[in-house]
Amino acid sequence: MAKVVAPLLSLSASGPIGGVFSYVCGLYAKRATQSEKFEYTTRRISQETKFSEGAGTWSSLGEGKKLWSDFALLVSKSEYCPANYAFYMTGYQTFMSFYLAKGADGWPNYPLPPD
Repeated sequence: MAKVVAPLLSLSASGPIGGVFSYVCGLYAKRATQSEKFEYTTRRISQETKFSEGAGTWSSLGEGKKLWSDFALLVSKSEYCPANYAFYMTGYQTFMSFYLAKGADGWPNYPLPPD
């Protein structure tokens, strides 16, 4: 099922439509191939496992969640990364982006935000 973020053809939506077409980011629709429908590959399983571990780490942070929320706000207001102007990321989204990119113990002060 396509996940619609805004009205169709305005901002973005992507995913299979009725198992027949694959709609990609408001650009085009094409017939979905069998491999696009669903395939459990080693890479997919690895990513799902990493995401689950990151979500578990987030759940155990306690008061560290507030630090991540403050860090996300700081990054969104900074001029360090122009990609942040496009959208606001929550503390959870910021934590997960760090966790998925760098893994456990991948930055100083882990699991709290980098200094």
